[in-house]
Amino acid sequence: MITGGMWETDDMDAKVLVIDDDHAVLEALKRVIKHWGGEAHCVDSAVCGAAAVDSDAYDLILLDLRMPDHDGLWFMRNADVPDDTTVVLTSACASPGVVNAFSKFGVNEILQKPISYADLTGLLNRYGATA
Repeated sequence: MITGGMWETDDMDAKVLVIDDDHAVLEALKRVIKHWGGEAHCVDSAVCGAAAVDSDAYDLILLDLRMPDHDGLWFMRNADVPDDTTVVLTSACASPGVVNAFSKFGVNEILQKPISYADLTGLLNRYGATA
């Protein structure tokens, strides 16, 4: 769930893929991304996320670490993520070792859950702006 913060909007037009098995998290992130001015595409599994990356281009991917069946590491090993797409791991329990392991696969940073409004919009402002 998204916690705290004031609503500010920017007209950024970024495409964001959100991969998380928690539908409440998907809905909350989708609302903030849309209010921020981006386009959110939400899927609830790593397999669906990999298929989405194969069929469309995204500026930013928010990837949950722990999901049933296949996790975030499976996604990074199996999805064909373009080099110019930013991937940010989301997790309530990721250690620095996990972040280092994921950096080998192209993950740029981690966003700790529960995700605050300020943290999410800061991330969108850093990585979501399209040229």
